[in-house]
Amino acid sequence: MAAAAAHLAARQLLDNRVRLLVAIAGIAFADILMFMQVGFRDGLFRAALAIPEVFEADLVVIDPGYEKLTATRGIPRHWLYWSRAVPEVASVSPVQVSTVSWRNPVDSRLSNIVAVGVDPALPGIDVPEVRALQGILDLPDGVLFDTTSRPRYGPIAALFAQSGEVRVAINRRPYRVCGLYRRGKPFDVDGAIVLGEAAFRRANPDRPPGVITIGLVRLRPGAVIEEARRALSGLYHGKLAVLTKPELLDRERDYWSRTSPIGFIFNLGAAMGFLVGIVIVYQILFADVAEHLPEYATLKAMGHSTLFLFGVVGCQAVVLAVVGFVPGALVSGALYHLTAAATSLPIRMSVALVGRMLLLTVLMCALSGAVALHKVARADPAEIFA
Repeated sequence: MAAAAAHLAARQLLDNRVRLLVAIAGIAFADILMFMQVGFRDGLFRAALAIPEVFEADLVVIDPGYEKLTATRGIPRHWLYWSRAVPEVASVSPVQVSTVSWRNPVDSRLSNIVAVGVDPALPGIDVPEVRALQGILDLPDGVLFDTTSRPRYGPIAALFAQSGEVRVAINRRPYRVCGLYRRGKPFDVDGAIVLGEAAFRRANPDRPPGVITIGLVRLRPGAVIEEARRALSGLYHGKLAVLTKPELLDRERDYWSRTSPIGFIFNLGAAMGFLVGIVIVYQILFADVAEHLPEYATLKAMGHSTLFLFGVVGCQAVVLAVVGFVPGALVSGALYHLTAAATSLPIRMSVALVGRMLLLTVLMCALSGAVALHKVARADPAEIFA
């Protein structure tokens, strides 16, 4: 019975090939809308985590009101060092983060860039290039530049390749780019640099030296994270928050998805694409059902149940979903590549994303088919052939 319904569904779809092509194009268009909105949103979240993801830490110590890394009040430096009184703690590393002014060495244009200040002895940054160039962090004017930064900061990589260093101005003070690394910039700023603590303080003279942005805590081998967390929380008496690294990433992600309007906007765009697809597929299926209503009535007169007719329309919806999804996914993949190349946004087509979008497409077409079924249910042989 199911095979007969599927065969009939295919024959009806192929009966009007122009309508079939329009349906495929409509579904592909809706898929592209959803793919791009979800892709932009996921890329935004990945970019937002570009810096905290590379922190080397089992636990992190932050201000209780922390929302995102580039906008937090910070914590007292000496409180972080109190952590070493906990037996499970192996080492601690202070991290400073601020937005500074960068002067393009070619055209002198000023732009904001994220500066990450770290302890030269224990940088706490899990990036191979930073590890290899750790000695530069001891320099009072040494800077490591992220090559994924936007071109507005100047052709730093090309200039560095020519002379081995690039003289720049940060907050109107002279610095030298002495090394390059590649990690990824935050979403809300177009570039990033890493400096040692001395170089960071020199660029931020008004920043209180006793305040740091975040504290990284590494535990001894075999230490139980939850036990160490409870010990640290007791040490700070609730005045500081102690999180695991995954919890820190979740808090950063939540800021963009819930507190910031950007997450809502992208989710709304994806929902609009879903609704557009429902309307398009409904129009196609409704027109097909209306055109073949005498045939449906004949099938009823021959003894086929309404459930069988529902199966025909359901098969049409699933076939349209799968066939329309393929070009939508292929075009979206090409657009992902172009967008990533043009913006350095970490937007990519993953297997999980493809599977999620395919399920949404099938659901979209199934809902459209369900709405169109009332026309089939009303197919009455007596009325059609009266």
